[in-house]
Amino acid sequence: MSVPLETACVAVRLRAERLHVRHPGIDRDAVRDVSLAVRSGEILALVGPNGSGKSTLLGSLGRDLALRRGEVFYGEMPVRRWPRRRLARRLARLPQDPQSPEGLTVDDLVRAGRHPHVGGFAPLGDRDRRALEEALAAVELADLRDRPLEALSGGERRRAFLAMALAQEPECLLLDEPTAALDLRHQLELLALLERLNRERGTTIALSIHDLEHAARIADRIAVLSRGRIYAVGPPAEVLTGETLLDVFRVDARVDADDRGLRIRVLGPGDPIRSF
Repeated sequence: MSVPLETACVAVRLRAERLHVRHPGIDRDAVRDVSLAVRSGEILALVGPNGSGKSTLLGSLGRDLALRRGEVFYGEMPVRRWPRRRLARRLARLPQDPQSPEGLTVDDLVRAGRHPHVGGFAPLGDRDRRALEEALAAVELADLRDRPLEALSGGERRRAFLAMALAQEPECLLLDEPTAALDLRHQLELLALLERLNRERGTTIALSIHDLEHAARIADRIAVLSRGRIYAVGPPAEVLTGETLLDVFRVDARVDADDRGLRIRVLGPGDPIRSF
């Protein structure tokens, strides 16, 4: 299956050009010859089986992984040439398993999201405090602001790190499996929050996500990855087809569309002879 990468002349916030990325100690590329544009003001979902390169691609876009070949641009400038603090005012990335020093409270963590704006030791101004309060309220953690991170559940920790990213007030958010460790209610609330950020603030969002129906519900476009390459990219209804699910995910499925999005009914495993 082949879907054009770009079909319209639109403003591009972040783009990858012919990326090859290899993790240390591994003798093959995890991402191979990938070109992808994240359009300004859109929500772009990355989907694919485990090991398809979603996390690697997001890490490369966020300048957290070295490129073996290719280039990543934020606006018209290569990401590698942006001063880190200046880039952090525009671009925030939440990895799949974020880590923090021991002993931090929720409030400490979220305050760290203001460092690109005020520096590590400068006091917070009115705008900084407002951004902090809005971020905590958005993820429903204001009542837990003084609690140590170690005392939180996995889902609460996940929301605390998201609040830190929101406190940066970025133009662009890169989120690696943001719904991981969240129960169904908080998954849906988080997706609704991302939609509001996108609609009300114009925040550009690229996220990886396993639930294909959730991806179709939230995303303007979906990029399907398979074995480190782009298999297809485009509107959800164009790329999340029975053919895609069979070729990439190796499952036989029926895909139906209604007013609320796509409905995917898995009928069974696909033909094992058809590899992706």
